[in-house]
Amino acid sequence: MNILQLLMQNPQQIINKVLGNNPITGNLINLVNNKDQKGIEQLARNLAKEKGVDADKMYQQIKNQLGI
Repeated sequence: MNILQLLMQNPQQIINKVLGNNPITGNLINLVNNKDQKGIEQLARNLAKEKGVDADKMYQQIKNQLGI
């Protein structure tokens, strides 16, 4: 598939092609489409926990960097 064909697809199709239909990505897309903020936060917290990252600490660092 060339770049022009890729760009002519909808954003979800592009994400699926790039990430290989990853189930976590599919779940995230559904959460976003359903505007499920709590679900998105829980997904982020679960991913952070898997990686050994303190989600609250990371959130605070991001806020500090953005001046929020």
